Amino acid sequence: MKLNASRVVPWLAATIAQATVPARIRRLRHRSRMDKLLAEIAALREENARLRAEADLPRARLGKIPPRQRPRYIRWLRLEVLWHRRRYGLSLPQAARAFVVPPQTISRWEADVQERSPRLVSMKPPANRPADIAEELVHRLKLEQADWGTRRIAQTLVRLGVRLSRSSVQRILRRPPPRRRKTAKAAQPTPPSSHRGPLRAKHPNHVWLIDLFTFQAPCRLRRIIVLAVLDLFSRLPLVPIAYESPPNARQVERALRTAFGLVGIPAHMVSDRGPLFPAKRLTRFLRRHRVRRRYGAVAKPQGVAAIDRWSQTIQYEYLEPCMLLLPLPALQKRLSRFAAYASRVRPHQGLEGRTPEMVHQGRRGQRTVDPRR
Repeated sequence: MKLNASRVVPWLAATIAQATVPARIRRLRHRSRMDKLLAEIAALREENARLRAEADLPRARLGKIPPRQRPRYIRWLRLEVLWHRRRYGLSLPQAARAFVVPPQTISRWEADVQERSPRLVSMKPPANRPADIAEELVHRLKLEQADWGTRRIAQTLVRLGVRLSRSSVQRILRRPPPRRRKTAKAAQPTPPSSHRGPLRAKHPNHVWLIDLFTFQAPCRLRRIIVLAVLDLFSRLPLVPIAYESPPNARQVERALRTAFGLVGIPAHMVSDRGPLFPAKRLTRFLRRHRVRRRYGAVAKPQGVAAIDRWSQTIQYEYLEPCMLLLPLPALQKRLSRFAAYASRVRPHQGLEGRTPEMVHQGRRGQRTVDPRR
């Protein structure tokens, strides 16, 4: 049988082409997969660079803050830091650089875990009622942010590491604020002193000033009376409360009870000789808490002038004429917000640029420099 070359050659060419087509397809598919993998790797590298830049910015910002003024890690966050270090095999300097804490702090946390220290590992068994610190936080948030509801207060406490339900916050707000436990030094009764000269505030809660101030709306359409309490040492404003009429001794006692529950009990209370402050009810209340009454001026250049200056600050820096026409609850909210701002944010010239809350809590902070010097 003779083979026809004209027929055999095309048949061989078609057979070879059919055999090589799958190999080409496989090579094309392999190239497309490699291109996709390279594109995914490039996208992951770009995202990694973006995340690293976003993490480096707040880390550099926290590094400029002094270590004592940085926000502290709560218990479960400390355990998360230690778990992250063990999981990824980070060294002590690497973990300290990543979480912006000194290396000695992380080593101390690890020692607490190994020793099962109650500061980090063990927790007290839950009680039927929340701890006093939780109740104090709830009352303080409600005092500073009077327009907040129980749901927002509960959500804010969860961010701070205190887990309370909305119903628990409601029950806490129905009760009066808890009293702070007296320290051994404060529990001792103050010995009677024969010195009747001017007082000098030596520490927080040593001397408090209390007074009433009257603010007039435009055209005398309304009169607002503000009860102000000021800590003389730290210039910390406490419970500024607005009234439409002069308050009685019961209302002043309620305001002082709230202030005692927030920052403690003072040793001396200084006021003028108006018709309200020498009342018998108020005198018995202060005597029951072992607070000494003083009238008139205290040491120069401090003294009653400090609380008068606080009233001028309210009048010239915050209270606008039209603001006095607001309803009393709205005005009270604004006064509470301004008191919180003046305590935490506004630097005080008499305190070398520090805030009253920093001085009251014993924090040094950074002092400002007077440009006139």
